[in-house]
Amino acid sequence: MILTDAYASREWCREEILLAKEHQRPVVVIDALDGCETRSFPYLGNVPRIRWSGDPQQGIDLLLKETLRHLHDTALLNACKLNGDLVFARSPELATLVGLAPGTTILYPDPPVGHGEGKRLDKTGVVFTTPLQRVASERSLAKMPIVLSMSESTDIVRRGMDPLHLDGCMLDISRHLLLKGATLAYGGHLGAEGYTQRLFELVRTHNDLEGVAPFERIVNHRGWPLPRLSVAERAKLNAVCKTTLLPRPADVDETLHPDFVKEPGFFAAELSPLHRYAWARGMTEMRAYQADRARSGVAARIVIGGSFGPTVKVGEDGTRQEKWYASRIPGVLEEVLLSLQQGQPVFLVGAFGGVAALVIDLLRGIDRPEATWDYQQRAPHAPAMRALYEQRGPAWIDYPEIVAQLRARGPQGINPLLSDAEQQELFDAVHPARITELILRGLGRLNRV
Repeated sequence: MILTDAYASREWCREEILLAKEHQRPVVVIDALDGCETRSFPYLGNVPRIRWSGDPQQGIDLLLKETLRHLHDTALLNACKLNGDLVFARSPELATLVGLAPGTTILYPDPPVGHGEGKRLDKTGVVFTTPLQRVASERSLAKMPIVLSMSESTDIVRRGMDPLHLDGCMLDISRHLLLKGATLAYGGHLGAEGYTQRLFELVRTHNDLEGVAPFERIVNHRGWPLPRLSVAERAKLNAVCKTTLLPRPADVDETLHPDFVKEPGFFAAELSPLHRYAWARGMTEMRAYQADRARSGVAARIVIGGSFGPTVKVGEDGTRQEKWYASRIPGVLEEVLLSLQQGQPVFLVGAFGGVAALVIDLLRGIDRPEATWDYQQRAPHAPAMRALYEQRGPAWIDYPEIVAQLRARGPQGINPLLSDAEQQELFDAVHPARITELILRGLGRLNRV
């Protein structure tokens, strides 16, 4: 930490800053200047800097945070560096590159420096890159559709997490998949806040960068009875999202209820047993489409979170309320079962609880009360909806049968792209970087299976 004021030797401070940067030590600057300075030091841009407020604790706190960041980023970069890489804990600049031999490779934390700044730094002859840039240079998943089963988790708080952790991990995984060239498939509504909108913004921002390969558009599988998007809404999303509208189930129509038209307005599953039955049928057909590689092209499924009981949901209008799932069984659980039946590899991330952790426990032989009809019949109209399935079809799938199917496969039977050790680590991993690394490692083997 270097404190400068109008009376200190600013030249001495500048020299100390340069030496600290050259030796990759943490630096923060607290500037107490209260007058005019004819020439600012040009190499303060890549270090934290605050104004002196009279409270030294602010400077101490900033220095401690910067030291922790420095240690953390250095450890992460050392774990993924290649032979010959020099690790920088902050972005490169002329002051730190000019003394290095041309051809030296610097690995530094994301985000990358801007395109214009990078062109000027290129003149040093030093190669500099970030982990994400390195991932992006190997577009091994080009044009490969990967379906994401990611939603609110019923028991995330019991796992010591919150929805911000879940959204952050989902965005990290999505960013890496997009950089690798994959096409992300997502089922259901497009919430007014949360993961989907931030994902769209990620695609828009990345595709505006000069000299960077553009992301593929996201595919949204929108099942009936979700309200159809207008032409204007689809046009607005077209740059980032391709919408696939799936039709109404063949045997669900207005003869059952006037609400069940081909292009419905919104109706809630909680209105009646018939309404929940209609929702469940439509969502099952959407999920079956996703799991059928011949129709959807989807190569694998990634599962994080998922509600299995009463959960806070965010609607398309941004409103929040506690709701049960609308399907015959928890939706993400149904997606896992359909993918396994179709031979899609399934990546299960247990860190955030929800259906993903429920399935992991069942695979490991751990009984869960939530995987029983006694628990799930508490959902609105569940017993009456089940009676409609038994009366009209298709066949009802009960929880003992679900548990038996999963345990017959065991942990090794759900994903041939990962070794047993890798599978178990993914089940328990909590750090987004490691979770992403394991998923990318498995997806990199897709063409070999």
